[in-house]
Amino acid sequence: RRVVAPEGGAAAAAAAAADSQVVPSGQEDDPMGVTPVCAQKLCAVPHARMHGGGHRTPLALSALCVRAVTKISHVLPPLCGHVPDELVQRFVDSFVCASALTESAIGALLGGARIRQLSLAHSQQLSYSACAEAAKHMGHVTDLSLAHCTATPAPGLQLMLGAVSRLTTVDLSHCRHLSDAALVALSERNHASLRELRAAECPLVGDAGVGRVLSLCGGLEVLEVRGSP
Repeated sequence: RRVVAPEGGAAAAAAAAADSQVVPSGQEDDPMGVTPVCAQKLCAVPHARMHGGGHRTPLALSALCVRAVTKISHVLPPLCGHVPDELVQRFVDSFVCASALTESAIGALLGGARIRQLSLAHSQQLSYSACAEAAKHMGHVTDLSLAHCTATPAPGLQLMLGAVSRLTTVDLSHCRHLSDAALVALSERNHASLRELRAAECPLVGDAGVGRVLSLCGGLEVLEVRGSP
């Protein structure tokens, strides 16, 4: 596949360099025809157009390069602050599937984003440092899912849930390390906005945490804690 950047300037030069890195079909690392080297160079191209596509898209940030980008961590810094909001979740999902949602990946994908919906569900590599990084960039999030983040430590969950103040819908189902302290942090920061909370199959959640949620969150409409003690 051939890549064309907007005419003139550094973008055209970067696209030309990237174009030279596209290898014949069957020899590429990425099934869409973009090698990791090509993806790295495309990070410098603000906008590009695929021949035959007829529309402009931030190609370096599109699904075309997702798989290649997840393979090379040194591509991440140029992405920071340049991922369009509508593509953030798509990238996050791909990094989760590739078991590559690290602290640096979260910083690159969420940095500068103003997204309202965020799902980190099923991430098995969500460490405390990754949670701390995510907490820095969640100020606009209203709908959060951490469902099935079974390995995420209790302090990390507590830090993330206490970093946001406008959550309306939260899914924490099957978070094995979710604690009462995390639910307290969530309810104290989001008591005015929280409408739906799901914390099913969370073995560390008890009466203290649930009671605090019920006493603080007067607008709560849905509370699911089945399977929890």
